[in-house]
Amino acid sequence: TTPHSLIRILQIHCLFFIRLSHLVLDRVDVLFDEAMDEMTTILQCFREATNVPERRSTLQQLIAVGKHWTKQMDSLVKENQSDPYVVITAMEEAALYGNVHQVVQVCLDCEKTSFLLTMLDFTSEILQKTIIFTNCAEEVDHVFKVVYPILENLVVTSLLQALGSNSNFCMKVHEGMSIHVTNVMEQWNKKFNPGTHVILVTTDNYLKALRITDATCVIHYHFPPSWDIFGARLCCMVDNFDNLIVEGSILQSQSIILLTDKDAPQASSILHYLERTDAKIPKELYTFISDLNNTDAICYDKSLCKYLKAYGICRENKACPSRHRLHRDVDTPRCLSGVKKLPASGYVEITPTCISDATSYYGRIIHCRSKWEDPPVSMEEDYLMLLKDMADYYSEENHRKPVEQLVVSVLYGLEEKTYSRVQLIGLPQKAESAVLSNARVKYIDSGQTGQVMQKQLLELPAKFQVLPPQVVEFIICRVKPIDNEMDWNPQVSRFIKQKISNKSLNAKIVLALGNTLWLNTVVHMAKLTDLKTTILEFNIRSEIMNSGFGTDNAEHIEQLKELCRTAGLCLTDEDSPLKQ
Repeated sequence: TTPHSLIRILQIHCLFFIRLSHLVLDRVDVLFDEAMDEMTTILQCFREATNVPERRSTLQQLIAVGKHWTKQMDSLVKENQSDPYVVITAMEEAALYGNVHQVVQVCLDCEKTSFLLTMLDFTSEILQKTIIFTNCAEEVDHVFKVVYPILENLVVTSLLQALGSNSNFCMKVHEGMSIHVTNVMEQWNKKFNPGTHVILVTTDNYLKALRITDATCVIHYHFPPSWDIFGARLCCMVDNFDNLIVEGSILQSQSIILLTDKDAPQASSILHYLERTDAKIPKELYTFISDLNNTDAICYDKSLCKYLKAYGICRENKACPSRHRLHRDVDTPRCLSGVKKLPASGYVEITPTCISDATSYYGRIIHCRSKWEDPPVSMEEDYLMLLKDMADYYSEENHRKPVEQLVVSVLYGLEEKTYSRVQLIGLPQKAESAVLSNARVKYIDSGQTGQVMQKQLLELPAKFQVLPPQVVEFIICRVKPIDNEMDWNPQVSRFIKQKISNKSLNAKIVLALGNTLWLNTVVHMAKLTDLKTTILEFNIRSEIMNSGFGTDNAEHIEQLKELCRTAGLCLTDEDSPLKQ
C-alpha cells in the first residue's frame, strides 16, 4: 500500500492505529523522498495512537529499512522514536547520517597537486588529523615530497617529521614500508595539543592495518575504483561522525574530493552522491558531466525511456538504463513507406493491435488528415498490398518450406490463418526437435510478441522486407497514475483494453518522435445507421480519469517539447511556442 492510499484509508476511518504494535517502513528512503508529506501524516497518526496512557505498557516498535540515508529521515530518528537504535552497514551512507561535510574540487589531473596544497589548513586552532589517500606507492612519495617542504623548521626522526614548533606532523605509509606500520600508528595515536595538524599519506591497501577511526579529514587525492573503498576511507573518521541520537552532538568531519578529467567514468555517480548531502556542488562539475554527455560516445541506439514518453519525466533516470535525451538523427519521425512519413500533426484514425497499459498502445494508422474537415488519406494501401502479395506468394506449396537454420533478428514469414511478417527474437537453448520447438517472435506490423512453432516460420523474400514495419506506438497525453505511481494499476489497463479492443479510434496528434505519436483527445465514434449520424461514444482520457486511477498531467507534452528544443528537433507550427 502506498502512503497516499493509506492516508485515504485513515481519512475515511477504515483503519485505526489504536491496536498497532509494529509499524514497518520498507524502502523508507523512497517513501520519504517521494511522499514526505504523507509519511509525516502517517507518523503523526502513529504517535497519537500509541502515545496514550493505556498503551504505555504495551510493546510499540517502529522499524524502518532502506537502501540510502536521506536528510528527510532525520525527523524519523529525532521526533518519532524515544529510544532509537540505528544500524548502517554501508559506510558511505553512515557518512551521510554522520553529517560528514563533503567538498569537491574539479581540476585537471596535472593541477591536483596545487589544489591539494590549497585544501590543507595549517592555521586552525583545533587538533586536525588528515589522511590523504592516493592510488599507489609512487603517488604516496610524490604527495609526501610536495607537502613536506611547506612545513617550516623540519626535524627528521625516523618516520616522524616534527615541524617547527612541533605543531605540524607529516607521515607516509605504502607497500614498501610495511615494517613501519606499527611505528606510524604509535605516532598517530599520541596525544597532541590543540592547533596541531597531523597528516598521513597512504594507499587503500593499508586501511585495515592502520585501524584509524579518529581522523577529522579525509582527502581523496585519487578517487577509489569502488564505493566500498570510498566508504572504508570515510570510516577512518567514524569517531567524529555526528550522532542524531546524542542530543547536542556537534562533531565535525570533512571529506575532500579532488575530481579530475581521469575520473570521468565515476563523475555522474559522484554527483548523485553529493546531491544527497549538504555539499556546495561547483558549477564546474555540472559542466564537466554535461560535456561528457554531449560526446559522440553517447549510445543513441538505446530506446527512449518508456516513462519519459508516457509522463514526460522519469523519476529513476539516474539508474534507468534507457535513453533520456533526444537526438535529431534518431528521433525524427520515420517513414512508413517510400513516400509516406509518420504524420507530425493533424488527425488520425488508428487501430490498436497491442495494448501495453492504459495509455500506451501499438497499432496501425488507417487514415490521416491535416484538418478535421479535410478528406481522409489512406495510410494502409501499401500494407494491404503487401498482405495480398504475401498470400499469393505462399499459396504455392514450394514456397512454404520451413526454414532449416533460424537466425535471431532476421525477418521471416509466419504461417497462421493469414501470413505475417515477424522478427525472430529468441530460440530455446536446448530442443529435442528444431522443427517442433517454439521460437519467440515479434510481429513487426502489429507490435505483439509471442511463441510460435519453428515449422511455422518461412523464408521471407527480400521484396517483402522492403516495406518498413507498419506498427506505430501511440501514447495518450496529459494523464498519469494517481499517488505518484510509475506504472498503471492493472485494473484500469484491463478496463481500457476491453474498451478499445477491435475498435478504431480518432485522435489529434500533438507530437511525433521516431516511431511514436502522442495523441490528445482520443475518442471512439459510433455510427448510428438508422439516424445516419455519428456520435462520440467515449473519450479514453476521460474514461481513465473517471475510473479513479488517473490524474491530470498538464506538463506532459511541454516537458517533451523542451527536450525537442534542446536536441534541435523541429516542432510543427501548431505546436511551436509562438502558437501556444
